[in-house]
Amino acid sequence: MAESSLPKSSKANLENELNPTSSPAAEGVSHPNTSVSANFIKRIVATLVLAPVCVLAVVQGGVVFKVLTAICAIIAACEWAFMVGKGQVKWKTYSLCGMFSFAGLTAIYAGGIGLAVVSMVSIVSAIVIYLLGRLYKLHPLSLMFGAVYVTFPFGAFVYLRELSTNTQFMMFAIFAIVWGTDTAGYLAGKAYGGPLLAPKNSPNKTWTGAIGGVIYAALAGAAAANLTQSSMIMWLFWAIFLSIAAQQGDLIESMFKRKFGIKDMSNIIPGHGGLLDRLDGLMAAVSIAAIMNLFFPDIMLSLLGD
Repeated sequence: MAESSLPKSSKANLENELNPTSSPAAEGVSHPNTSVSANFIKRIVATLVLAPVCVLAVVQGGVVFKVLTAICAIIAACEWAFMVGKGQVKWKTYSLCGMFSFAGLTAIYAGGIGLAVVSMVSIVSAIVIYLLGRLYKLHPLSLMFGAVYVTFPFGAFVYLRELSTNTQFMMFAIFAIVWGTDTAGYLAGKAYGGPLLAPKNSPNKTWTGAIGGVIYAALAGAAAANLTQSSMIMWLFWAIFLSIAAQQGDLIESMFKRKFGIKDMSNIIPGHGGLLDRLDGLMAAVSIAAIMNLFFPDIMLSLLGD
């Protein structure tokens, strides 16, 4: 369609997409917008569908949990491979997808043994895939980071779930804190606008949204403390820490998406984009929780009221 035949509003949107400096966000400030978008409704519907699946998998544990985690790892692996391999010959991208998937599945198996083994799998995978990237002359450092990104978090999921029955509550708490942070941050940012958090990497995220997400996390932490009859102060610190970590995980992925010129990792989840777009914050939070349990198990036990 010729540009002259586009409506004025479409022209403006196209300009903002192709030339971000012409948008209000380029000024470093997001303006309030209280309208409920169709995209947000899709996000809510997708969450209502996916959340029960995640809860059921955690409750069931065993093979059900590992199979679901494996499916997620394969999808995440392919999303990262296709992002880095964008515009390259297909066989390179497909081979990277296979390598990432194998590494992710190995990490999931290792999660049932221990986090130290998961770490070894991640390190070896990072080295091998880095060398493959050098061979392919294809962003070796981004591939190396991706190798860790699609191995350690998924191995950590299994590691946490198989520790004991009590860790089920911790996983549910992490889900509630991370996904609630995302939704609360989105709503606060839309409602109040304000200075952008990271304009170069994520032009839609604001400091207002980040603070709104942290406030929600603190409330969720207080609720968890009441449910477990454990230290309110510890749960508040833990929830706020996880909220900040989740938001940082989101920003790190946004940095890579901006580097490779894509908006979403894929379009597999309506309203969210790719699986990694939905799980980025959760992967960061679960990784931190697993490391915390490895080095400070007494703190984790005290959070659970044991």
